[in-house]
Amino acid sequence: RRFISRAVTTSFYDILEVRESATQNEIKAAYYRLSMKYHPDKNKGSDAAAVLFHEITKAYDTLSNENLRSKYDDEVLGVSRRRQKEEDLKSGAAFHRSRQDKRQHGVHTGRSHVYNFDEFYKQHYGDAVHSYQVRKAKYEDMTKQEAKEGGLGYSTFALIYAVVIVSFVIDFFFGRDDPDRPTSAKKTPSSKEK
Repeated sequence: RRFISRAVTTSFYDILEVRESATQNEIKAAYYRLSMKYHPDKNKGSDAAAVLFHEITKAYDTLSNENLRSKYDDEVLGVSRRRQKEEDLKSGAAFHRSRQDKRQHGVHTGRSHVYNFDEFYKQHYGDAVHSYQVRKAKYEDMTKQEAKEGGLGYSTFALIYAVVIVSFVIDFFFGRDDPDRPTSAKKTPSSKEK
C-alpha cells in the first residue's frame, strides 16, 4: 500500500507542521491544534478547510501508528525510523554517561545536560528580579537626591503636618472644660453680688 495520495510532494510531517524526528506527543499536539483550526464545523462552507482537515487526519492516522510511520518513512521519505530509534538510544546512553562523569568530577555549575536551571530561573523570575532592581535603584537615587538638596524630604514634611493637625484636634476637644460654652463670654453679675 502506498501512502502518497497527492502528486504534490507535501509530506505528512509538513502537513502536521512537525519535524521528521518528532515524538508521538509532538505529533498528537500538532494534530489537535490543526484539527481544531481546520475542523469543518468551524469552517462551514469552506471546501479548502475540509480537504485540509482530511489531509491532517490522514497524516495523523499514519504518523501516530509506529508501524505505519516506519513504513511511510521507508517508502516515502527513504528514512528509516530504526535509525531514529538508535539515535534515541544513543542519547539515553549519553545521558547516563554524563551523569557518571559528573559524579566523578563533582563539579556543579547549576547547568545540566538534562535541564538548565539558570534558564528556568531567568524565564520565571527574571521580570521580578528586574523590577526589584529598578525600584531599588529609584529609591537609592531619591535618597541621594534628598541628601544632596539638604532640604526636608516629603516624608519629613508629612510628619510635621500630621503633628500640627493632631495638636489642633487635641486642643479643640480637650483644651476647654465645656465645649458648648464660649470661653470669651463676659460674666454677668449674679444676684448675690448685687
